[in-house]
Amino acid sequence: MGGRWTDDEILAEISKRTWYHKIQLRPGIATPGLKILEPLWESTRKSRAHINYAGKRVLDIASFDGMWAFEAEQLGASLVVATDCMQPLYSNFELCKDILGSKVIPMYNVSPYNLWEGLKVLLMDDFTVPLPFPQQIRHNLFDIVQHTGLLYHVRDPLWTLRKRAASSRQADICFWRPPASWTTTNQK
Repeated sequence: MGGRWTDDEILAEISKRTWYHKIQLRPGIATPGLKILEPLWESTRKSRAHINYAGKRVLDIASFDGMWAFEAEQLGASLVVATDCMQPLYSNFELCKDILGSKVIPMYNVSPYNLWEGLKVLLMDDFTVPLPFPQQIRHNLFDIVQHTGLLYHVRDPLWTLRKRAASSRQADICFWRPPASWTTTNQK
């Protein structure tokens, strides 16, 4: 996986970019990410530690650089789709995907308000178990939806939650992360 990059090439490339997430690319090499958010990320990892990703279909909404999507894949997910409305972030995601040799499917430049429309095509194209429409879509829905870092950016958070619900099975797992400002305390 990702064998064509030398360590020096990776370090040179990640130093040219601005990073939000800290993504482990190789032992001892990670994108820098925002250090202030590391405790929040560790808290999220602890809260999802009981979730079994093996063989699951995962949707990562508001993927940004792709940290949570790549981690889901490394935890054994059979399919991971990373979405974000920010097209400029795609180059960081694509770099990490290439270095990691990842199979995560990117859906960038897709608004969370139009997410379901984009996912319908993807969900119809997976014919591992051929079924007629609309059973094909229902069969291919996601088992886990990672909905981190989005709700506090949109005008209608309930709308995005409804779109998330439309893309997942009834017994799915969804986790979301509150903004960093919700988890900090004012100490005097």
